[in-house]
Amino acid sequence: MIDGTALDGFPEYIAKQEAVLIGTVENGQLESDVAYYVHSRGEIALGEYDQSEDRFMPKQTVESGSSIMSDTVRALLESGVEATLSPIGEALSDAVRLSEDDLLGKKQAHVYALREIHGYSRGETATILNVSPSTVDTQLYNARDRKNSAESFVDTLDQIVSDMN
Repeated sequence: MIDGTALDGFPEYIAKQEAVLIGTVENGQLESDVAYYVHSRGEIALGEYDQSEDRFMPKQTVESGSSIMSDTVRALLESGVEATLSPIGEALSDAVRLSEDDLLGKKQAHVYALREIHGYSRGETATILNVSPSTVDTQLYNARDRKNSAESFVDTLDQIVSDMN
């Protein structure tokens, strides 16, 4: 279970709202809004965190046209606001890069970035993505398989080029 804090002490995960900390955003005033991906809404919401109630209070949402977590992070970063990403937000931003060339599917990229690059556990990854641990296992297996196939292709290509010289 994710029970840590990041970025000025905001909780990484608010269980009762199924909200995952993506980062903070400068709102043009002297304070920052916190950005959470809220699974029930399928979007990033900007607002305030009330520590006494352990509750996130959304004020506005980030339009992305997609409920896929990495797509919503991309929309936040492309919206022109000054955002500071949490470790989870960074992992999801990396997932965008992994899935851009269609080498990995978006779900595979999410799991691979969280587990293999950023070191989240199986359970943490399941919580972040709001999926079962077995889904994490399946997506990670498929992502590793695609990575291994790509590496094999590059090795074969390098050998062919080497044989030509």
